[in-house]
Amino acid sequence: MFVDQFADKMVSVKGGKISTTSKDSALLRFQRYFDKVDIQEWSDINPPMIEFSTDASMAYMIVDKLVVLTYKNAENIDIEETTRFAWVSILKTF
Repeated sequence: MFVDQFADKMVSVKGGKISTTSKDSALLRFQRYFDKVDIQEWSDINPPMIEFSTDASMAYMIVDKLVVLTYKNAENIDIEETTRFAWVSILKTF
């Protein structure tokens, strides 16, 4: 799972707020999410953009995904959702 790529502490910036999450908390959150949904499509809208610093001490990846999924609502009716996700992942070597 892609959570294996997370640092022990993950920093998120969303809606003007900065938060930190442990790797274990992120894993639990993602596991709960993926246990409740069926992924119908998980595709790149644009190819990932990956750049490395000249000394190879840092790299970043920009991802732009289309995700189509289904889940059951409280009335046990299948609901389909389509969402565009985009994020930046930064890697720093030590």
